[in-house]
Amino acid sequence: LELYNKIIENYGLEWNALQRIAELSFRLGRFSESAHALEMMIEIDPSNYDLRKLTAETYISAGELQKAKSILSELIELKPSDVQAKIRYGEVLLQLKERDDALKILNEVVSDDSVGFELKFQVVESLFKSAGEDVSLKGKAKEILKNLSSKYPNEWRAHWLLGIIASDEKDNETAFNEFKKVVDINPKIVEAWRGIGIALYEMGKFDELIRVMEDGVEKFPDDFFLNFLLGLGYHRLERNSEAVQPLERALSLDPKNIDVISTLALVYDAIGEVSKSDSLHELGLKISPDNHLILNNYSYTLAERGEKLDIALEMAKKAVEQEPENPSYLDTIGWVYFKLGDYEKARDYILKAVEKGGSSVVVEHLGDVYFKLGDKEKAMEYWKKALDKNPSNEKLKEKIKRGQM
Repeated sequence: LELYNKIIENYGLEWNALQRIAELSFRLGRFSESAHALEMMIEIDPSNYDLRKLTAETYISAGELQKAKSILSELIELKPSDVQAKIRYGEVLLQLKERDDALKILNEVVSDDSVGFELKFQVVESLFKSAGEDVSLKGKAKEILKNLSSKYPNEWRAHWLLGIIASDEKDNETAFNEFKKVVDINPKIVEAWRGIGIALYEMGKFDELIRVMEDGVEKFPDDFFLNFLLGLGYHRLERNSEAVQPLERALSLDPKNIDVISTLALVYDAIGEVSKSDSLHELGLKISPDNHLILNNYSYTLAERGEKLDIALEMAKKAVEQEPENPSYLDTIGWVYFKLGDYEKARDYILKAVEKGGSSVVVEHLGDVYFKLGDKEKAMEYWKKALDKNPSNEKLKEKIKRGQM
């Protein structure tokens, strides 16, 4: 680079030397120097359109957006048919926070019937990338995507981005529909299968989740996420024996994943494989000693079995310290105190868990605590509330019928 610069100093502007300076400077990450060399080449050949376009790109790499804007503005005046230059100009304007001018240019592109899907989709991606700083741009991207998905029904990428936006907005129904369209068009897009699974899980449609994930795992047997979602679906429906195989497969694909370790440990515990459950919980704590999920779940399984209650209490305390408002964690520590016979502390924690929206199990636990405290009327009240939340709980029905634990 030094030698080529000496050539310019001694002999003036020389095309090949400037070209090498531009290339070498760019490789070294010295983008401003590269752009400066390109500007000198333009002095030699001012009508070279492609060279000016390259100079604009190099200024973008250098972060000198005003210079890039100036060049691109001239280019689209010289050649209005250059859609790629228009899009790049719009992107630069977005980075410069000149939103209205950017949208004006980009709208010209998406409204032009002669422009194909690829370039219009590039506009959407540009808006999507800038949406983090300007949320209103996401709405604009969405509007364009909907039009593209109608006009080009066999282009899966429009549905893909609509699915991502819907997922971000917690609109699981729309996310499911859009990702489903992706899979219908191109079943090889594994990310779309994952998107479908997440949407179904979030909607609590576990039967459908299992059905779809079984198809997904058949197509992608080595995908961690699809196996994990399939196992989660079985677990949520308490079909724990069926959950073992996909969860074990997921664990083999990602042996240090805390989520799958925790879930599989609960599954093992549910089917009576307590030694495997404890081993997995221990593995989880070895990988992540302060992980509140593992601490809570391990503590709860020990409490349910009435084993190592002192250790269970210490783990429950650590989990609650990290998430003091988590109703599941509050219930766990309360349940440990219940098993230890400290019913006053058990009531304090589990009552707080119920107030924060605890599940049917949590509400039932509170009824059990009141029963042990001798308040059978309150016990019956909370058992009935728990049954309202889970009418299929036969054991709870028997408990209410007997009026005792």
